[in-house]
Amino acid sequence: MAKYNPKYYGDNREPLIKKNINRKKDLRAKKREFIMKRFENCCPHCGNMEIHPIKLYVEYASSLEDVPSKPIMDLSWTQLELLLNNGFIEFLCSTCKYRGKPADHIGS
Repeated sequence: MAKYNPKYYGDNREPLIKKNINRKKDLRAKKREFIMKRFENCCPHCGNMEIHPIKLYVEYASSLEDVPSKPIMDLSWTQLELLLNNGFIEFLCSTCKYRGKPADHIGS
C-alpha cells in the first residue's frame, strides 16, 4: 500500500507532531477533569481536595486482574466509562495513597 501523501507529511512533520502532542495533552486533561467530576473533585475516602501539598491520583484498582498496558488517560472514552462504572479506577489523595485510607486504620 502506498504512503498517504508523503510529501505533505514530510514537509509539515514538525507542525503536525506539535499539533498532535497538544491535542493528546488536551484530551488527557479533559479525561482527568471528567474523572475528577465523577468523584466530585475530592478524595472519596477522606474528602481531601486537590490543594497544595495534596495531590489527587487516578489509578487502576488493585482488584483489577488484567490491568491494561495503557495509562488511564490514554484509554478510549468507552473503556474509561466501563472501568469507572465497574469500580476499577481508584481515585486517591496523596495522604490516603501513602498513609492508608481512613477505613484501613479503623480498629487498629
